[in-house]
Amino acid sequence: KYVGQDDGKEIYAPGAGTWLYFFAYGPHMTVTESGQTANLALRENSQYPYLEYTATTDLAKTTDLIFGGTPKPISGEINETVGLNVSHFLAKVRIHTGTIAAGRITSISLKGIKNAGTYNLGNNGMWTLSGATETYAKTAAEGNVSFDDLYLMPQEFTDDAKLEIKVAVPVPNSDPAQTREYILTKNLKALV
Repeated sequence: KYVGQDDGKEIYAPGAGTWLYFFAYGPHMTVTESGQTANLALRENSQYPYLEYTATTDLAKTTDLIFGGTPKPISGEINETVGLNVSHFLAKVRIHTGTIAAGRITSISLKGIKNAGTYNLGNNGMWTLSGATETYAKTAAEGNVSFDDLYLMPQEFTDDAKLEIKVAVPVPNSDPAQTREYILTKNLKALV
């Protein structure tokens, strides 16, 4: 029997020598208007916990996610220490743009990106993706656009995953001044 440090409640654990699986993740997230969630659960008939995660497409709210766990036989001591191997669970993407000779970059989009899935601690570090494909986009009324830190679920890109850049270029000798928009597209699967 252990006494919780925060609330004083009693916690009962199996006897010494019993193996327990300790796990943690952060930050704690629940369903929000932006759609970002992270919830731990236990699957029936499995000794491993799993994490269900849905990433938001709201670029201002994307956050990194860390998650880890370890099996350990408990000794029965009250102040027993448990070490967790915690890893970053998302892939960080950063896209920076420079100055272009004529015109400006008005929009950058990543399209066809899966944004939801399940990670089972017993699945050797692999995600099972289940979400629909989403678009992550950033636009600007003035100046060039760049993504700062965008956090995505690690995944193999499908054939429809692409990087799309929109460029507004001035039309020469137009009066009044006009611009023409060009769309540059690159298949992401071909980049990796």
